[in-house]
Amino acid sequence: MMANDRQRLHHIHEEVAEAFSVGSSGAELSALMCKRVNALIVDVWQQRAPLAAKQVDLIAVGGFGRGELA
Repeated sequence: MMANDRQRLHHIHEEVAEAFSVGSSGAELSALMCKRVNALIVDVWQQRAPLAAKQVDLIAVGGFGRGELA
């Protein structure tokens, strides 16, 4: 992960912390975190491997039930 990606991840954590501080529910926090992290993963995939991203699907294994389980 590059520095800019780490900054984006840090921003996601700040956004979730802010949502927590204003009283968002656990389900809302989990959904927010999942949505933002999933988008980051897809963006990184498309930036780092643009040709592959057009021809190959990115499949994540493990941890992707977190939105429902949390």
